[in-house]
Amino acid sequence: IYDDYPSMVQWTRYRDYSWYFDFTQFDTWVETCMSMGIDQKILAFSILPAYNRILFNDEVTGQEQTMYLDPGTDDWNTIWGLFTDYFIAHLEEKGWLDITYLAIDEKDTASTSAAISLLKNHVSTSGTSLKLAVYMNTMPEDTSVLDDIDAVSFAENVIQENPETLSAI
Repeated sequence: IYDDYPSMVQWTRYRDYSWYFDFTQFDTWVETCMSMGIDQKILAFSILPAYNRILFNDEVTGQEQTMYLDPGTDDWNTIWGLFTDYFIAHLEEKGWLDITYLAIDEKDTASTSAAISLLKNHVSTSGTSLKLAVYMNTMPEDTSVLDDIDAVSFAENVIQENPETLSAI
């Protein structure tokens, strides 16, 4: 499967099955944007990738491998929990935690809820969790999910089809 937008974080699984996350490309992008005055918000699209696919370098085979994990499963929670802990620590070190949002684009409510649950369980040293920005192309049946989203944007058709619901939120 081809992806027009490969990850800016390089994942490596070592022989002992521990993980390393290289944020060099991410840092370069953020620093470049900040040097041009784009410095108010960082949107990191990562936690719900296309096709639920994670690409990683496998130290055992020396090749790039692919892993597919459904949001909310034990394996998904384990690997994304580990990534989230590393990402939060990295953002704290860089001083970017307060302006970073994990961003989710057009995912179903169940997947978005899995991401929300994960983020609540992985916090910074000061107890802060990552903020969440979500673009929704459907109205969730249970709008209480919106309470845990820091920035939400709806597709125009969602706004047109649900004006009463949205005005009540």
